[in-house]
Amino acid sequence: MDADEATSALIAKMLSEDGGSNPYYDNPYGGAGYEEDEGSDYEFGESKKKKGGAKKAKAPAKPKASKAKAKKEDEDDEDTEELTATGRRKRKDTGQNRKASRAWSDDEEKLFVEALRLHGRNWKEAAAHVGTRDARAFTSHAQKYFIKLCLQGRPLPQKVKESGEGYTLSGKALDPHSAAARAYGFKESTL
Repeated sequence: MDADEATSALIAKMLSEDGGSNPYYDNPYGGAGYEEDEGSDYEFGESKKKKGGAKKAKAPAKPKASKAKAKKEDEDDEDTEELTATGRRKRKDTGQNRKASRAWSDDEEKLFVEALRLHGRNWKEAAAHVGTRDARAFTSHAQKYFIKLCLQGRPLPQKVKESGEGYTLSGKALDPHSAAARAYGFKESTL
């Protein structure tokens, strides 16, 4: 009898004296035996539990859905979400003719410049000041306006400068390679 066989025989003898209830010996690949032991690390990535009083086993937590997905599920439980080939959600107006954008009137333009002077980069308040445009339309117009100011060498309004010197919506420096800047023929030499 070699050493491994002798060790196995000794372990078997000790187990039989102990009642033969060793979850590690009975089920070496996980299962009921492992779940009974509080201090086991049978599952990869699971931390050991602290020793103490007996604790109830918790059911595994369900993964949380993203806010956008949860909102979508709340609104339309019956409709399935359609995705593009790249995995993004499809636009709701796919296949429909979208309304053409309307130009900013002279009155709206005056209110726009006034809103920038009063509210700076607080887009919601600035859009509310204009009254006829939402925050998204306001920021889109502001992005174009800032690039035009930069190309003309004119400074930003003082209230806008308080949140950043850059000619961007965030106040960071304008990237001359960005799509917005390239659309206006912006070059690095302009900075």
